[in-house]
Amino acid sequence: MTTPADPFAILRTKKYMALLILAAVLGVVISFLVYWYLKLIADIQTWVFTDLPKSLGFHGEPAWWPVLAVKLAGRDVPASTGAVIAATGSFAALSTLLGNPLSGAFLLLEASGLGGPMATIVLIPGLLGAGIGSLIFLGLGVVTGYGTFSLAIPDLPPAAHLDVAQFGWALAIGAAAAVICSAIRWLALFLRPHVERRLVLLTPLAGLVIAGLAIAFGEATGKPSSAVLFSGQEALPPLLEHAASYTAGTLVLLVACKGIAYAISLSSFRGGPTFPGMFIGAAGGIALSHLPGLPMVAGAAIGIGAMTAGMLQLPMTAVLLTTLFLGTDGIKVMPLVIVAVVVSFVLSKWLAGPPPAPQVPEPSAAAIPPQVR
Repeated sequence: MTTPADPFAILRTKKYMALLILAAVLGVVISFLVYWYLKLIADIQTWVFTDLPKSLGFHGEPAWWPVLAVKLAGRDVPASTGAVIAATGSFAALSTLLGNPLSGAFLLLEASGLGGPMATIVLIPGLLGAGIGSLIFLGLGVVTGYGTFSLAIPDLPPAAHLDVAQFGWALAIGAAAAVICSAIRWLALFLRPHVERRLVLLTPLAGLVIAGLAIAFGEATGKPSSAVLFSGQEALPPLLEHAASYTAGTLVLLVACKGIAYAISLSSFRGGPTFPGMFIGAAGGIALSHLPGLPMVAGAAIGIGAMTAGMLQLPMTAVLLTTLFLGTDGIKVMPLVIVAVVVSFVLSKWLAGPPPAPQVPEPSAAAIPPQVR
């Protein structure tokens, strides 16, 4: 019987040491670029929605202003090395965006589908890049005075003690999130082929529809239209911090408008599933917290976890991301988040059904041997 090869032998090679050095360099470079990219996005949003309207003589953002958002959308390396380098860059970028290296690590680990020793081999450079990237990101925030732009909630009311009613809400919200996520994906997939056939015509039209949803929400509620218009990354902390200022009706309308805009964006524009899903989950959870038996923080945490699991299809990442995002309160309500995440993930798989069987083309008559014809 032969002895199996040492899967960790690669860790002792000079090439792997060079890869770790490259990971550290990538962590520095990517975190630097991501920091200034986020600063640029924040400045552009402030200029477009605050400074520009005032400079044009408006007292504030006009109701029709969201229509400005309408727009159109080296050397060869071995595949394995390229995959690790790409994963390292993703680790560093995600760790800065999500505010913690571990959340980026879990997301990439689950998304890559890797397991066993190979997962560790890929994780080590990724964690190194994420850790160094986080240090650079935090340092830039202190040196520049602009902050870190990471997704984090500084001040939240303390979470209430868990009880049976809250676990019941976790089950219900997990099931509802699976249905909502399935509806969003269905609408996006339904619209995508129609948009792709007439890309130049229908992409601006899709942008106008999204702008109309944002305007309708702002006019109906008096809340900023940016809550519908953008991804939700910057709007999520204020939503939780000022949850008491939102009525249940406002939050329900926000979930509806954001969900439709989200599906249209997935079908027509660039964008990812993470932050809009988190935002919709938080808004829905806060809306349900107006009912008996569900505290606000618990409702928001359950909604965030359930929608993240339903949209990303990464249950471990959903639990970790929600817990780290809410800090101490996230740890207290983690059992509720786990229940909601599991329900949302499993039910969304049931609703999606089995993958379609691959279609095998029928052989042509010319391809059939004469003795079989």
